Amino acid sequence: MASLDNCKMQSAVVTRREAGRREARQIHGLLLVYLVISWSVGLVWSSDAPGDTVERLTLFQLDPVKKGYVRELEAEPGKVLHVETKALEPPLFEIREFLTPEECAYIIEQALREGLYPSGVNDDAYYKAPANGEQEDEGHDSPAGEMDTEDERRHADSVFGDLDVNDDMFLDTEEILSVLNTDNAFLRHRDVLQMYSDLGLDPDSDGRLTLEEFLSLVFSDRLADIERWVWRQTGHGENKIRESKQAWLGQPGPATDPVLAALQRRVVSLTRLPEKIVQWSEQLQVVRYETGGHFHAHYDSNELDDMECMVNGVSGRFCRFMTILYYLDDDVSGGETAFPIADNETYSDRATKTEIYDLSDHCHDANLVIKPERGKAILWYNHYVNESTGWLGDLNLFSLHGGCEVLKGTKWIANNWIWVDDSYERQMEYLSNVQRALEEQKKTKAAMGLSVPRDVASGLDILKDLFGVFKPKTDTCSIVDEL
Repeated sequence: MASLDNCKMQSAVVTRREAGRREARQIHGLLLVYLVISWSVGLVWSSDAPGDTVERLTLFQLDPVKKGYVRELEAEPGKVLHVETKALEPPLFEIREFLTPEECAYIIEQALREGLYPSGVNDDAYYKAPANGEQEDEGHDSPAGEMDTEDERRHADSVFGDLDVNDDMFLDTEEILSVLNTDNAFLRHRDVLQMYSDLGLDPDSDGRLTLEEFLSLVFSDRLADIERWVWRQTGHGENKIRESKQAWLGQPGPATDPVLAALQRRVVSLTRLPEKIVQWSEQLQVVRYETGGHFHAHYDSNELDDMECMVNGVSGRFCRFMTILYYLDDDVSGGETAFPIADNETYSDRATKTEIYDLSDHCHDANLVIKPERGKAILWYNHYVNESTGWLGDLNLFSLHGGCEVLKGTKWIANNWIWVDDSYERQMEYLSNVQRALEEQKKTKAAMGLSVPRDVASGLDILKDLFGVFKPKTDTCSIVDEL
């Protein structure tokens, strides 16, 4: 039987990798996004000739000053916006009338024309594979109920101790949920009790597991049963982390659509980031939530680690420096955006309860709740800026947020995610490859008598030229490979 740490490790890898993989498949040209973000930084890079100097960019972040502070922003000639600070951690701002009613209606219309499809976690194959028994444990030569070694027993004891947060020698439903809930499943205390009943995991029916009960399920091939049970539950709407439909508008790069182009210019003015970083971030994501729709509390980006930012649409982590969310309609009851731990001075990840993530039943328990209002934008930073480098820093854990359940009507929003790689050197390394490909393409088109766009060359051509430069990361986890 596979050891418990392998199970947990594989589960964590599946969670992040598959969530990233699934959403990446919905982002057209995500590789291109990253490559040309790197190119955008090259606006201050002269050449590689001897003696040339390189100016190092730094990321700008709006100073929240204090809650309730309002600054004026001239987004474009004749359009002055008021930017109000709603939270200090994360730095979060509200901008009313960022979009006009006509722009909101236009974006919704374009999303409907593009075609809406279920948001990332609604992947039938992902849910059905374990439930149908397609994934089997490998290398389990020991009979059920027999411990392989004393080392495994000691390790299981250690895992029990890690899960037993309050050190009472029992695993309560809250502690079990810390293992069961993933980026695709959202289970509650009542679900854990139902699982105990369905699978016979709690012989004395007291709603908690003793060390011996825990060891019994670990060493009796019950982990696979638990996994299948969880996957089956995730097929139900109320147990999905996310219930919505979405579309992506435009292509990475300077927008050709006049409304999207105006939006890009406004975002550049608001964020004070280099224009190319804004233009070559992700496409505009438009999301529709019907009655019952929700997105439980989550992070838009990932913590920094050895894994590189996603550059091939398959593996890697999300590197979303900031989020700008637009409300496109307000004819809805519910559907607020909640930040459960915003400005929470006593926040502790280890002590966090499942309820704060549950935005169906606990929306208004959040520290900050923002109601939909047509045309309004909210902006927050998912990462700090590293004080030493001036570049992307650690994930801001206070940026935990989500969409509360829609009680009546339809909620429409759109998301702008601004991507920045945490490795400034990696962007510089890729820069020369990108620029070289662009120059070669210009020469080729010139030789063929074709015109070259003033700002950028064709995205498809860039992908063709550069695809061989970036290699997908090798994934050695068989479970991930099968998904």
